[in-house]
Amino acid sequence: MKVSVAMTTYNGELYLIEQLDSLREQEMKIDQLVICDDGSKDDTVKIVNEYISKYNLEDSWQIIQNEKNLGYADNFHKAASLCNGDYIFFADQDDIWADTRVSSMLAALKENDFVMCNLSLVDDDDKVVLDRLYTKNPASSSFWTNLYRMPFRGCTMAFRASVLKGIVPFPPKCICHDNWIGLCLSYKKCKFHYLLEPLHLYRTHAENV
Repeated sequence: MKVSVAMTTYNGELYLIEQLDSLREQEMKIDQLVICDDGSKDDTVKIVNEYISKYNLEDSWQIIQNEKNLGYADNFHKAASLCNGDYIFFADQDDIWADTRVSSMLAALKENDFVMCNLSLVDDDDKVVLDRLYTKNPASSSFWTNLYRMPFRGCTMAFRASVLKGIVPFPPKCICHDNWIGLCLSYKKCKFHYLLEPLHLYRTHAENV
């Protein structure tokens, strides 16, 4: 059972270290982290490379610099396509994961095809401004209800790698790649589970990409 994380970066130097720390300090170790950088003009790539070297993560973590800017959705597709784990998690560059996030979501994935967790909102200084975004599962068993609500957040999702086949690559000019995946899996009647526990700190700030 191998766990991969697909992460994208773009001018993310400000909060990047905290996210990398939260991935490295998971209760259950991540086997592979693939970071695709979409042409950052700041020190994002340097920070990641120095971090990998500092903690001797060369065998399991890597950052790839795109030759041209792909855009948010296509960059996530590229990162996910380079993952070789049995389970794939998506990660943003400026959030923070609870240290039990991987272990909790993997437990749920034993009986489900994809899982999403609740999230807390934090500000620039890591202060929690909303303890939990949802009080109940925001997704529905109905495809049409999900199409109307668009409830899927990629940064809180994890999948069996097998269910992504046939869903990627994303359609041309796809913007909401996470809802594309969620809607496709909903249409296919894949088994979905929502964890009400907030295992993700979602940062809200002026530089959100």
